[in-house]
Amino acid sequence: FRAFRTDLRRGFAADIGPSVTMEALLSWSTSRFADVEAAVRRQAGPLLRHLVLFDAYAGERLEAGRKSYGLGLSFRDDKATLTDKQVDKVMQRIIRHCETELQAAVRR
Repeated sequence: FRAFRTDLRRGFAADIGPSVTMEALLSWSTSRFADVEAAVRRQAGPLLRHLVLFDAYAGERLEAGRKSYGLGLSFRDDKATLTDKQVDKVMQRIIRHCETELQAAVRR
């Protein structure tokens, strides 16, 4: 408790709400992961705190030339607790962009 009070007096922001973690499994025909990461970060905006590639696959279970990426996304708002509706809206924006602009297919 003392360390927390000290941090506040120094002007550090305290976390208001917990992080929300989501997973997305996406496959692309030609996109490099760096391009995928940049697109996801742009669409997610400031609520995205962490993006982790936890799986990358290219092989016989996918069409020739396609790659599959498993992404872990962590969201948090410093000013309020995120609602499911807010996170769903961001996830839908990311998915819609990836499907239309990067020709991704979301594995459900």
